[in-house]
Formats: sequence, structure tokens, C-alpha cells
Amino acid sequence: MKSWKGYVFFQDTIGFQYAHGDVFCLPSSAIFSALSPKCHWMTLTHEISHAIFTVMDIDAKHAEIILEGARRALTYYGESLDNRSIELSQNQFFELFAQWFDYYHFFNEDHDFYQKSIWISWLYVPFVHKDQTEYIFRSFAVFVLRDISALHESVYAVTESDFLKARWRDFISFVRLNLPETEQISFEEKEDAVLALAADYLFPFSFLALEYRLDSFRHRLNEMPANFQLQIETIFSGAVIPESIANPFLLVREATRRATSGDNESIIRAASAALIFTLRDASHFDFRFPSSE
Repeated sequence: MKSWKGYVFFQDTIGFQYAHGDVFCLPSSAIFSALSPKCHWMTLTHEISHAIFTVMDIDAKHAEIILEGARRALTYYGESLDNRSIELSQNQFFELFAQWFDYYHFFNEDHDFYQKSIWISWLYVPFVHKDQTEYIFRSFAVFVLRDISALHESVYAVTESDFLKARWRDFISFVRLNLPETEQISFEEKEDAVLALAADYLFPFSFLALEYRLDSFRHRLNEMPANFQLQIETIFSGAVIPESIANPFLLVREATRRATSGDNESIIRAASAALIFTLRDASHFDFRFPSSE
């Protein structure tokens, strides 16, 4: 295992971002807004997932899988394999890994909460609205990858296209029922483009997802203290938790869950302040980048 020894850079131009070289960029407002929809701290787990992809050298270890994604995309467009197509495939795998790893490990496969969390954050980002196809695809990818065995069966039965179209219909139903905030996003208009990306990349990427299910790492992230629910209630009463916090990550995640479930803005602001002051004195949580198990 490798401990992270980088640093955090606060700025007001690029939002949350992992910069190669073990640097995480965060918006300045995140210092004071742990639970706000615009910049809640669980957004950072996506960037940590990017860092894990880089630290574990996944693109180099699995170059053939990335090439397969490029080949599938070029078959669709009728072009030849070149450096540009390989780079596009690398970028897609870099993003798909972060989405899936974040969902599976940090959000503990809680699909509904994960989708709610990413979209309430994305809706504040201008380039999400400019490149809706890409972000709809990432959301759809997690929806499909919940059941990798079904995806594999569809490919081997030569019905992958029909399978993806059926999953798309299910995805749209899920979005309309559970994510009313996204009504400004043109899901239906982007169907063909999203399904093309899904056909190119989801099947080859699924083998990475299977290999990097790091369950001992996920278990550590989700260890819940006996008094945990009381701690959450304390935070949302606006009070600082007096005792040490054994798992600060879990406290942030479950406080974020509570904040996205409908509490009013004044309660969320008070809880955010209480969480920040509580974590100032939290016990050290020994976070280490995982290795493949």
C-alpha cells in the first residue's frame, strides 16, 4: 500500500479536481460548506478515485482493455486506430473508473444515494450543462454496471444493443422518479449518443470493475461505531460531537445523505458548521490507497 503524501489547493476556478502529482484542487467555499449541495465534501471521493487509478497504474497494467474500448469505438465510426483514438479511450476509462470505484467503495453500492449526490453537485457546474452527453453517460454507466453479469450475458448472446436500450428505458424511469432536480437535463435527446458510448466502453470496462472490487478496503470505509446514529443526530442539532471520531469519512458520508434528504437550509448550515468543528478534533483515520486484492 502507498500512503497519500500530497496536498490540497483551494481555488475558485476549476471546482473539485484531481491534478496529477498528488494534488487535489477544491473550491474555496468547500472549507466552510461541508454539506451544501453546491460543494459537499463527498464530491471529493470522485477525485480520490481518480488518484487511485493513477497510483495503481491501471491504464498501463490494462492497456489491452483500453485498446479494446478504442477498437469498439472506431468500429462504430469506421475509422482507423491511432494515438488520438487511444487517448480518447484512456480518458473514458479514467472517468468510468472514478465513477464506478466511487459508487462501489465510498458509497458502498448505495445506488439511489450515489445518483442523487452526483447530480445535485453536477447541476451547479457550467460545463456539465455544455457537455450533457458525457455526464449522462457516466450516470448511466453506474446504473448498468450494478449488474455486470447481465451485461456479459447480453454480449455473449449477441443482444448487447437490445440490452442497453432496455436498461436505458429503466434508467430514464429511475431519473424521472428519483431525480426531479435534473428536469433541465436533456436525457431523451441524448439517447443515441449515450448508447453509442455505452456500446463502445461498458463491456471492456466491466472487466476492470470486476478486478478492482476491493472489499477489504470498502469494509474499512464502512465500519460503523456503536454510537454512530447518535453522532449524526448531534451534528444535525447543530452541536459539536465531544468524543473522538473513529471513522470521519463515514460521518461525512452519512451527514451528506441526511442533508440531501430534505432538511431545510438553515438546519444544513448549522449541521455543516458542527461537522467541520467536530472533524477538527477527529482521531486520525489511516487512509491508504488500496492495492488490488
